[in-house]
Amino acid sequence: MSSLFNLQPELTQVSEAHRRKAERKATEAYVLSLLQQGDIDLEEACEMLTINMEDMVKLISKSEFRKNFQLNYLGLTASDRTYISRQATQFEQMKTQLNNDEYLEKWVWFEDGNILDSDENHQALLKRVSAKVGDRVVFIQKIDHDTTN
Repeated sequence: MSSLFNLQPELTQVSEAHRRKAERKATEAYVLSLLQQGDIDLEEACEMLTINMEDMVKLISKSEFRKNFQLNYLGLTASDRTYISRQATQFEQMKTQLNNDEYLEKWVWFEDGNILDSDENHQALLKRVSAKVGDRVVFIQKIDHDTTN
């Protein structure tokens, strides 16, 4: 991967190993930001960072972006991963609109800009959603003060 960063003036006192490590971290943050904004999907993020899906899941789980992902992506189809990524992006874009007493501190089934169901109990919501859609992958997220800030 070529460097995305061209810092001026050149930092000659920084070792090559430290520079490469800093550039890698910055590149990861850049790619995760693109993923969060919906500009790329998970497969494209993996390609950009030249890592596999398992390593991408690990990277996401260590990042501030992790709160948008409630599922383990391993074993999901490409279309399921794209669906989850799209829903997470839409959810992130709408989070300020979700800051109301009706949904605060509840789990919500979110799809295409709409909250389809909610419950304070995660398992109860999962059971209702599963009864409606079967084994289809869905996006469920808890709305709390951290989500809406």
